[in-house]
Amino acid sequence: MSKTLIKNYQRILIIQWSAMGDCVLASTTFDDIKQYFPDAKIDLNTLPPWDQLFIHDHRFHQLISFKIRKQGFKATKQWLNLLKRENYDLIIDFQNSDRSRLMLSIAKIFKFTKATIIGRSKHWCYDNNIAEQEITNNHVVDRYYAALKSIGIQQQSKHPKIIASDEIIQSVQDQKTDIIQNKNFAVFVPGCSPQHPQKRWPTESFIQLGQILFKNNIQHILIIGAQSEANICEKITQSDSRFINLCSKTSLLEIPEWLKGASLIVGNDTGTSHMAASSNAPLITLFGPTDPMQSRPYGSKVIALQAQNFGNDNKIDQITANDVLTTYQNIFNPPDKTV
Repeated sequence: MSKTLIKNYQRILIIQWSAMGDCVLASTTFDDIKQYFPDAKIDLNTLPPWDQLFIHDHRFHQLISFKIRKQGFKATKQWLNLLKRENYDLIIDFQNSDRSRLMLSIAKIFKFTKATIIGRSKHWCYDNNIAEQEITNNHVVDRYYAALKSIGIQQQSKHPKIIASDEIIQSVQDQKTDIIQNKNFAVFVPGCSPQHPQKRWPTESFIQLGQILFKNNIQHILIIGAQSEANICEKITQSDSRFINLCSKTSLLEIPEWLKGASLIVGNDTGTSHMAASSNAPLITLFGPTDPMQSRPYGSKVIALQAQNFGNDNKIDQITANDVLTTYQNIFNPPDKTV
């Protein structure tokens, strides 16, 4: 550990420009950063629309959000002037992209910032030293903490944390009481990016798994998805009245609140599954050709099933509904083994 980097930082900037899943993964660290620097003013630099994940987050002094990727030199100049104006003494680059490293390098060379800069990879613009074994084939959250270790922060948090307002929490609780009535429920996240259909478990498999769960002490199954996944969600809900379609009916910040208390969540490799992990309910995520090692949803109650372990290739449809149920029973060991 570089002892020279362990200081009482007062103005901190966290950079995370990626999509929803990466923003949720980064949130795992935010409690630990705030608790280590309780008096610091911490800013979060993210991109719209994912800044909406943090609009009620008391851990941040301010959110900085503008489309840095699409506005060229104008956005770059705005961002560099921001660093100079805010006079940060610590910058944490969780983005770790060619763009973030380039812009931080420019900021350093042309003295837009004098901050200590740390990142989760090896690059001359970062002031921390990071061991190869800490970043090779490790989950991205482990790499975040490998960087944070250089300024004295040790991991305490075990899963992502997204903070909603009291009003949002109460509203969802009231709706859940009306719909679920304190009965056992599960959640399905059946969609994924339209650009990656190979990541989508077949709709029929979700329906089959639902019927198995209904026979095993689950009274309702909530279906969560975006508007682009409406057809899939509708097909599932039309198969049985015990499926409850919440597709495109929840805001980002409402999703974890709907999922809290679920007996089981099953989802594809998608950003919503990362949100599901922040509920700290048992989560099984299904992977086809992509490797879950580095980017699966994060948490002690998260299990990733990879297609190659259930057949001769990486096709996600090799995973069966019974495979999911058996995994849940063996790993999470519910008190009622019928579930």
